[in-house]
Amino acid sequence: MAEIPDEIQTMPPLSSPIGTATIPPMPDGIQRTMSGITELDTDPARVKVYDIDDVMDYLETLDFAKFIKIYHDCEDRAFWGMAHARHRFPGLPIGVASGEAAEGPIADLPDKRHAVIILWYQGEEELEHVFWDPLPQHQGTVRFRNIKSIVAFPIGRGPYTASPLSKFTPLNSQALVFDEKRIVYRKDDILSYLKNELYESGEHKCVEDHTTPYRLSLRRRWRDYDDALWAFVHVRRDYVGCPIGVAIRDPTDSGMSDDVIILWHKKDESKVDSNLTYTYWDPIGQKEVDNFKPKTIFV
Repeated sequence: MAEIPDEIQTMPPLSSPIGTATIPPMPDGIQRTMSGITELDTDPARVKVYDIDDVMDYLETLDFAKFIKIYHDCEDRAFWGMAHARHRFPGLPIGVASGEAAEGPIADLPDKRHAVIILWYQGEEELEHVFWDPLPQHQGTVRFRNIKSIVAFPIGRGPYTASPLSKFTPLNSQALVFDEKRIVYRKDDILSYLKNELYESGEHKCVEDHTTPYRLSLRRRWRDYDDALWAFVHVRRDYVGCPIGVAIRDPTDSGMSDDVIILWHKKDESKVDSNLTYTYWDPIGQKEVDNFKPKTIFV
């Protein structure tokens, strides 16, 4: 067992890490990138527009936890808000945008790179967007610029886009990598956490209220990728810096989820210098899966 790194002492993981690493080469056919988008599906069967003030009021109630550079930083906290907002407001058009802060404390730093939540709402004629920053000292709507990437839900399965997505090229055979330096945990610890959904109940229950007033809508508008995102954000919270991501493929008729967890772990956990490999985990089927051919990964 490795000691818990000093950087994450303020958010100690549920079990001790076994080392640190950088994310290794991706699955065959997948290239790393730091820019790109997932298209936003605006089909009424999959998207539902809510009162934006209600959504922002809800975001203000969330506990976004500590800011830890690299290991639990701006995009981790933004994904936390995105996952919980999608759960509370099923079908909500929302995403995480990375780019540069145009105002607030980050904008005053030499390195202005930042990630925030992007929300879409119904304008007079079409969907319009605002950026919402989880930073406690600057929480609320903000100006944002030089956008590099947007992970938007519900994910497009066709030519459905909304501003500013139409300016970008959708991710294809690419992995959107936010941070490469990771903290490695035992594979069995992570898979046990996922299998038993420890974030839903018991001693390690999530700090947020997981009830939703839109039960019927949740069943209709909660997609495979929501399940994967939901699991992803809770692992990142309870196992800070874990090399875990969401892998997405084109829809198939295989009966298996089209959006799963990808987890990097050591090939041989008994060796300090063991290389990393990866495992796919289906959060709906609650099992490891093989022969998954992702089109897009974000990690």
